Amino acid sequence: MSDKLTIQEIVEIAIEIEKNGEAFYYELAESAETAILRDLFKYLSTEEKKHKVKFQEILKSVGGYQISEIYYATEYMGYM
Repeated sequence: MSDKLTIQEIVEIAIEIEKNGEAFYYELAESAETAILRDLFKYLSTEEKKHKVKFQEILKSVGGYQISEIYYATEYMGYM
């Protein structure tokens, strides 16, 4: 992988982060011991899903858009 990312790659990373968040909160909801925690984690999972959908829409809108490559910090991999 290069030290640079395109706008499309950045948005794809954001989509993966949201997918991971959605799955994380869903799993917490499934194992929650109280209704209040279950509801909280279900809510957070739903919010992550909404974010994922929004980023998917953004990805479609930047499909042909070209910008110069952007340098990234390696810490983004921690979210993957």
